[in-house]
Amino acid sequence: MLALALLAGCAPAGHLRPMTPLPPTARGEVGLGYVAVGPRPLIEEPWRHAGQAWGSISATSWLDLALVGAFDDVGGTAGLSVRVRALDHEQVSLGVGVEVGVGWATFELPVAARLLDGLWIYSAPQIGNWGTLPTARVPVGIDVEILDSLRVRTEAQLNYPDFDPHLRRLHLGFGLGWLL
Repeated sequence: MLALALLAGCAPAGHLRPMTPLPPTARGEVGLGYVAVGPRPLIEEPWRHAGQAWGSISATSWLDLALVGAFDDVGGTAGLSVRVRALDHEQVSLGVGVEVGVGWATFELPVAARLLDGLWIYSAPQIGNWGTLPTARVPVGIDVEILDSLRVRTEAQLNYPDFDPHLRRLHLGFGLGWLL
């Protein structure tokens, strides 16, 4: 039964957790997100909708830990994310991360660059699985500081299950993150 549960789960549909530097007064973040998952190119199917939630902490100046949960009309999943901040500068952040959850595992290379004060562009190219299929995912998003403790994010992601362009899906996401 455990093996079946692990094979049946899917990774969260969006990333929505950029590697932007936290202000010195913040220790972490909690967030909520919504992601619409588009149909495959050659198949007539409806858009799917999913939600996700996360809670993250900066365990040290170079290590981030997060609990991640995702759900849709079929079920839900949860997991843990560990990211190492290789470079954390006021203009750019780079790192490496691993996510492991019920039904998914992902290796990622997160990057974030500041465009203007309070405005960041981010990505986190990933190799992992989408359900039972290996997949490559490339999210690109914008993180906007609205208040000292509120971040608004929007994201587009291409997902290539089984590395097949005929299975490609577009994911469009929106999220809110509150700094702790």
